Amino acid sequence: MGGSRRRAGPQRQNKANILIVESDKAVLRSLAPILNLEGYGVTAVETGREALEKFRVHAFDLALVNLHLPDMDGADLISIMHREKPRMVLLIFTGLPEEVALRALERGAQGLILKPADPVEILAMIERQLG
Repeated sequence: MGGSRRRAGPQRQNKANILIVESDKAVLRSLAPILNLEGYGVTAVETGREALEKFRVHAFDLALVNLHLPDMDGADLISIMHREKPRMVLLIFTGLPEEVALRALERGAQGLILKPADPVEILAMIERQLG
């Protein structure tokens, strides 16, 4: 799963390119296909290091970042991403308490999705943020 690139289809233009940074493999396996079916290009990674590698090479419109990553604090990752690409939409996706997520909002994230989240809620937030 780490770093795999999934596409909605070869003839189809993606609505937007999304980077999912999530250490929970089950969440990756369920969320990435849903976003693909909705027409998004999806890159899914499990660590902050992998996210930075992809982020610095590919153009993403939005990143969905879990705050609890195995190799770094997700709030730190959001801060780096915001500093390097301030126009990219950054969304927090976490089961941590809201006060923890507020740190990431202060570092450049534009929105917060609390786990467990319904796929419809996730899609609605992505659509709103991408406008």
